[in-house]
Amino acid sequence: MADFEALLNAQFESFRKGFDPGERVRARIAAITPTNVILDVNAKKEGILPLTSLEKGAEGLKAGDSIDVVFVGLVDGALVFATGAADATGGADRSVLQAFEAKLPIDGKVQSEVNGGYEVMVGKTRGFCPFSQIALHREEGASYIGKTFAFLVEEYDPEEKNLIVSRRALLERQAAERREALKATLVEGETRTGKVTRIADFGFFVDLGGAEGLVPLRALSWDRGVTPADIAKPGDEVEVLVRTIDWEANRISLSLRALQANPMDAFIAAAQVGAQMTGKITRIEQFGAFVQLEPGVEGLLPTGAIARGRRIGHPSQLVSVGQSVEVRIDSIEPDRKRISLRLVPTAEEIAAAEKERAEREARRRKAMGVSAEEAEAEEPFDLGAALDDFRKEQGDGGSFGSLGDAFSGIGI
Repeated sequence: MADFEALLNAQFESFRKGFDPGERVRARIAAITPTNVILDVNAKKEGILPLTSLEKGAEGLKAGDSIDVVFVGLVDGALVFATGAADATGGADRSVLQAFEAKLPIDGKVQSEVNGGYEVMVGKTRGFCPFSQIALHREEGASYIGKTFAFLVEEYDPEEKNLIVSRRALLERQAAERREALKATLVEGETRTGKVTRIADFGFFVDLGGAEGLVPLRALSWDRGVTPADIAKPGDEVEVLVRTIDWEANRISLSLRALQANPMDAFIAAAQVGAQMTGKITRIEQFGAFVQLEPGVEGLLPTGAIARGRRIGHPSQLVSVGQSVEVRIDSIEPDRKRISLRLVPTAEEIAAAEKERAEREARRRKAMGVSAEEAEAEEPFDLGAALDDFRKEQGDGGSFGSLGDAFSGIGI
C-alpha cells in the first residue's frame, strides 16, 4: 500500500503545474468528442482542443496519436489548446492568431494603466484593453493591475503589432451561455440557492447562476418593518423560491418569505378574543389602521373603532404611523387570517367620562330641584354607568357593567 502511494505521489510530482500562453506542448490524444479533442498533456487536468480550431475537424485524428498544440489559456477551469505549426510570428503570436480566428479565450496579464485603458501582455505579445472592456460593470475602487484574466481577441494584426482584447465580451458570452443553460432547468415553484449581487430600496437581486432574479420588498419577510439591508448584503448566499419567470421581459421574481413559516398561524392558535396588548400602528388606510402585535402579525383597527362616534374624514386625523396603542382583540377569523381590534379606553378618557357623567347628573338634579346632599343620600355615583354612557356616546355598543368590570376591562 505504501509503495502504491509513493508511486502515485511521484506521478503527481511529475505533472506540469501550469502553462504559459503561447507555449508549445507535445500532447497525446486521449479521446475525441463531438466538440473537442481531449488531450493528455502530462498535467493533473486534461487539455481541450476545440474542433472549431481545426480546419478539417477530427479528420485524420484518433485516440493515441501525438499532436503538437499551443496553450491558449485556462477557461472555466479547463486547459484550452489550439494547433498550428511554428512560423515566423513565433509560438505566442500563433496562439493569439488562433484564438482570434477561432474566437477562443486567451490568458493575459494586466501590466499597467495607459491612456484609455490597460496594457495587457498575452504571452510575449503586448495588447490593449479599453477601460469599458475590462469588466461587465464599472466597479469603484476595483484593481486589475498585476492580475491575469481570460480575454477575447477583438482585433489582431501581427504586422502592425496591433492587439485589442476584451474581458467584457468574454464575460457576456459566458453569461449568455449560463443563461441558456439556466433556461433549460429553472422552473416556477422550485427552491434555488443564489448569491446576492445588489441591494436596492425596492428589494435585492440574486444571481441564480446565469440570470438575476429580484426579491421585492413584499417578498422579503412576514415582518413589514424590515428593509433589504436588514436581510442580506452583497455576496451572501440565500435560498429563495422562484415565483414567476418571464424570459422575454428578462424578469425573474423570487421570494424569501414564501419559505418562512407564517407567524400569524402560531399567533392565532394561541390568541383569545378579549386579550389586551400593546401594538404599533404600521400603516393607515381609509378603512382603518393596521397595528403590529408581533413581528409579522398585524390586526386591523377599523375606522369606527378609532373615531368612536366622532365624524372624521380619515383615521390619520386621530392616529399616526409609529404610534403605540393599547388594543383589545375584538374578533379572530382563522381561515382568512384576520384579526379585528378595538382601542382600550385610556385613563384620561375614563376620567373625562366620569367628569361628564357627574356634570350631567348635577344638571339633572338641579332641574329637579334636588340638592347635592340629597342626591348623594338617594343614590351613590356609579362609575360603571358613567363608562357605559361614555361608550354609547362614542359608538361602542358594549357595556362595562359594574365598577369592578370597568377596572378589569382596562387591566387595572
